[in-house]
Amino acid sequence: MGHGRFIVVGAVALSACSLLVETGDLAGVADPPDAAREVGTPDVSVDGTAPSDGSSSGTVPPDSGLDAAPRVCGATFCDDFDTPPLGAMWDSKTVSSSGSLTLGAGGLSPPNALVLDLTGTSIRRAYLQRSFAVIPGAIRCSVSINVEIAPPSPGTDFEFLSMRASGAGQPVIYLKVAGTNPPTLEYHSEVGGDGGTEVITPVGTFPVGTWARVTLRSDGVSAQVTLGATTTPVPVVAGGDLPVAVRLGETGDTDDPHVRARLDDFECTVE
Repeated sequence: MGHGRFIVVGAVALSACSLLVETGDLAGVADPPDAAREVGTPDVSVDGTAPSDGSSSGTVPPDSGLDAAPRVCGATFCDDFDTPPLGAMWDSKTVSSSGSLTLGAGGLSPPNALVLDLTGTSIRRAYLQRSFAVIPGAIRCSVSINVEIAPPSPGTDFEFLSMRASGAGQPVIYLKVAGTNPPTLEYHSEVGGDGGTEVITPVGTFPVGTWARVTLRSDGVSAQVTLGATTTPVPVVAGGDLPVAVRLGETGDTDDPHVRARLDDFECTVE
């Protein structure tokens, strides 16, 4: 990002998370499954065209629809998930048999939100990808999230936002909802996937069943996570070149518990 590279800063520790790190074709074709993580033939669909939308399960959040005014995009890229088909403005959509992405009622800005639903015990993937070829200074991405079914226990979690550089070493920074009571927002920075180096930083707690605004910003050397009105500086670990792919949703996880969240009013600004 800044100066066209991620730089190593901060301490590192051996990775213990279950995230499958992928870089892939940043022009919009999602990555192939990691054979070291898979057992048997994965059931994953990758669509680089405009995917069809669907219906969602679950109860519509009680505070949905509070933002009734039409949203105006003042960012480099926006999606409020109110205009089907799902993913029409993104480069690609990737979904496995244990995950789903749908347009469902109950958006923060009505009528719809992106519903991320993860079930089953196989590798769970359900995400949209958008690539940014030129990042002269920094990139800042924000999304509103309503955690409806939270990870039930420590050690269970799901990812909902990541930034991935394209250079060697698979550098990635990402945000997860981790299973504690209440659930916790975690920031991760890593290189090399499972078994590589990683920093994990707890940022704050999520209320369940209501909306929270989250922002991830990085210039490649440092990063900041904003939850509500609180901004936390966090370290960046890795090395890699531009461009950057932003993914919204879960990019690869083996947790078993059913989790579900609604995502709305996504935007990214290239600074």
